[in-house]
Amino acid sequence: MMNFSLIRIGMTTSGEVTKDKERVVGYGAWVLYEGEKAEFIKRYFSDFVLDFCKQCIIAGLEKKQITLKPQIPEVFKELGAVFVTLQKNGRLRGCIGSIVAHQPMIIDLAQHSYDAAFNDRRFTPLQKEELSEISVSVSILSSPVKMNFDGEKDLLSKIEEFKDGIIIKDKNYQAVYLPSVWEQIPNKEDFLRSLKVKAGLSPDYFSDTFEAFKFSTVYIQDK
Repeated sequence: MMNFSLIRIGMTTSGEVTKDKERVVGYGAWVLYEGEKAEFIKRYFSDFVLDFCKQCIIAGLEKKQITLKPQIPEVFKELGAVFVTLQKNGRLRGCIGSIVAHQPMIIDLAQHSYDAAFNDRRFTPLQKEELSEISVSVSILSSPVKMNFDGEKDLLSKIEEFKDGIIIKDKNYQAVYLPSVWEQIPNKEDFLRSLKVKAGLSPDYFSDTFEAFKFSTVYIQDK
C-alpha cells in the first residue's frame, strides 16, 4: 500500500499584511504527496540540499556565519534528522548527523555540514585546498523503530541487509550505522559485531538490556 505525506508549502499570519501582531489569523498550505516526505525532498530539492551544505562548509572555511534566507522552502522548516557525509577522492572525510528529528531540517543540515567538515574527531578540520576534492552526500532518516527480539540470533534474523540502518544501545553505550555501511560490511553478523565495537563494546557482547532500533534513509549525493 502506498504511503501519502502532507508536505507543508506555506505558513503565514494576517499580521504579515496588516502589521498588527497582537491579533492574527494563521494560514497554512499543504500538498498531499504520494510517497514519503524524504522522497519528495530528494525529487524536488536535491540540488538545494547539496548546494546549501556546500555553502555551509565554505562559510566555515571563511570563518563566516551562514545566513538563513526567508525563501527557504517550507518543508525544510519542519523537523528533520539528517547525516551529512563528506568524501575525498572516494574515501570518508567526515560524517556527522542526528538520529532523531529534534529541530528544523534546515538547521540540522547547517550544523552537520559544518561538523562533518570541522568537528569529526576522526579527521583533522577541512582545509581550503581540499575543497575541490570533496563530495557531499546527505542521508535523510526516518523515525527509528524499536526492534523486539529474543536473543542475538533472533535480532539478526530481523535485520534486512542493504536496507536497514541500525542503532544499538546498552546503558551508556550507543552506536549507529547508516544503511550505506552495508556496502563495506555486507554480512549481518559482521555488521552487528562492528557496530558493537563502534559503541565501545566487545564484538561478542550481548545482554538482557541490549536494545536495537531500525530506520531507513533517503540518500542524496553529488552527481
